[in-house]
Amino acid sequence: MKLIVRCDDFGYTNVFNYGLKDALECNVVTHVEIMPDTPGAIDAMQTIRQYPWISTAWHVHWWGRPSADPAKIPSLLDEEGKFKFRRDMWDCPEHSAMLDVDEDEAYLEMQAQMEKYIKYLGKTPDISSYVGISEGPLAKAADRICKDYEILPNRECRKMKMAHGNWCPIHTGPRYSEDSRIRNNEYDPLGYLLRDPDGLLQEDIAMCVFHPGYIDTYMYEDFMFWYKYDRTYFDGCMLVDALALTSPKLQKWIKENRVELINYMDAVRGSDYFQEHLKEIGSKLYMREEIA
Repeated sequence: MKLIVRCDDFGYTNVFNYGLKDALECNVVTHVEIMPDTPGAIDAMQTIRQYPWISTAWHVHWWGRPSADPAKIPSLLDEEGKFKFRRDMWDCPEHSAMLDVDEDEAYLEMQAQMEKYIKYLGKTPDISSYVGISEGPLAKAADRICKDYEILPNRECRKMKMAHGNWCPIHTGPRYSEDSRIRNNEYDPLGYLLRDPDGLLQEDIAMCVFHPGYIDTYMYEDFMFWYKYDRTYFDGCMLVDALALTSPKLQKWIKENRVELINYMDAVRGSDYFQEHLKEIGSKLYMREEIA
């Protein structure tokens, strides 16, 4: 089985980034999704620039503040200077604030994000991971950006045939505090992989999505935004993910089951970039010769 180990939300904050950086050192992370508009974005871009064997994505969550001059993109922002559709882009109501923006202003903001990637990452991301309503001015602007900067767009990514690990409803349904017991007490991605209840090991290509990171006060306040300011809620899944990806048990599982780690572009192009990196550093996680 070929496996993409995807890590989301790189760039959330500098503190969050430390958790993902720890995972990077274990040589199991093959793909990262970098948010361009949050406090840790530049640190994330500069970090992953040192790992060219890991594929990257434009992780468009609209969770932070604009990269463009706010005065030039007023239709995208609320009174606090943040993106005005950061909540309803998830719940997708009948009428979203995502539909009430100027397409050219949206393009200007996305262009500024691309220029930030080029400056600090050294290139544009490999793929787009655009989140939100798939129609309207924001979606049209995203399509234009992907074409102009030669980024693999979302709809092309979704054509990839692969299985997905599903160990917890972490990103399904409304983000309410009622699911906190599941997320904080029953969340076990490592146990899921070791048990393999969905038969991922029998698949040709699979992808498992993690959100490894440490938590700071900025993120805690952000959790309150998502969970209706219920301060009894604490999202510990990010810490659990960080522990899972740095666990020797995960590396043992990879070796014993001859799991071939690949990055996203390896899956798209049929290349061996990530495996060649493992071979070059003499990693025991290198599987190509064993499989051959």
